[in-house]
Amino acid sequence: MVLTLGQRPAWRQCAFVAIAAGLSVMAVRVGVYAGRWPTNPSAGVGLYSVFALASVVGAVAYGIVVTLFGYARLTPVSLAVIALACAAATACAVFILGHAHFLGPWCLAVLWWYAFSGGLWYFDRAG
Repeated sequence: MVLTLGQRPAWRQCAFVAIAAGLSVMAVRVGVYAGRWPTNPSAGVGLYSVFALASVVGAVAYGIVVTLFGYARLTPVSLAVIALACAAATACAVFILGHAHFLGPWCLAVLWWYAFSGGLWYFDRAG
């Protein structure tokens, strides 16, 4: 990942990667914590809401870090749109995993990353 960040000082690239890794862990922790809510997250809307919440938290936090490190300029509106796209992609991945068990949990990360990267690319080009 450091190699794709462009011509930035090495300490700044490493700091970005470390913070991004911490945000990934935080998004997982949000999902685990949200899974303890009184609703039954193992079925129906509860499952989708837990994953969507973790997805939105991860997208907003990651978007803020990307903006603070100067890799892209995201407005609050563009960040909200990207976060909603990530939630929708995660919901699609949960639905797909419910019907195609052979894909594995990597499907969640791949669809989320495509939604986030696509939104980042779109808003970077639009701005």
